[in-house]
Amino acid sequence: GGKENVCPLRPMQDLQTEHSHNPNLVRQFGELSVSFNAWRPVRGDGNCYYRAVLFAWLERSVALGNLDSLRGFNEMLKPHRQVPTLANSI
Repeated sequence: GGKENVCPLRPMQDLQTEHSHNPNLVRQFGELSVSFNAWRPVRGDGNCYYRAVLFAWLERSVALGNLDSLRGFNEMLKPHRQVPTLANSI
């Protein structure tokens, strides 16, 4: 779907098919498919770069079982979390 922030993985060949009208892109996607099996669409907006990089890092950390890295990231985010308080809701 076009409204998802991060979409499921898609095969590299999908890019070649979608851009079959452009031989240069088909060739470039073919070259990329030597190193990459799939790509993940990310909704294009002002945060798409950050969303894509962060999601890729989180996905890779989980795949490698790098729990220390994930815990460190969680600790780094703690000061930036906003917890609603009664005083803020009045």
